[in-house]
Amino acid sequence: MDETKLIEAVREALISDISDYSLEERTAIIDDISPAFRLDRIDHLTRWVLAHTLENETKQTIPDSQIESARTLGDLLTSVRES
Repeated sequence: MDETKLIEAVREALISDISDYSLEERTAIIDDISPAFRLDRIDHLTRWVLAHTLENETKQTIPDSQIESARTLGDLLTSVRES
């Protein structure tokens, strides 16, 4: 699947998952979604939501260890490509 479509799927998942963040935080996060997006900006559960979204979109499995060690969205995208 095209990386742009995967990033859009992640953006859509984030919109619904980070509803408890402030409007300012949500806007900053959603506007910054790219391969360089740092996963330390979101909570642990949201990281797993993003990984699950990528798995569903690509029909691939990302090993738990790679989800845990990923620092950026790009790291997760690389994990999907390598699966």
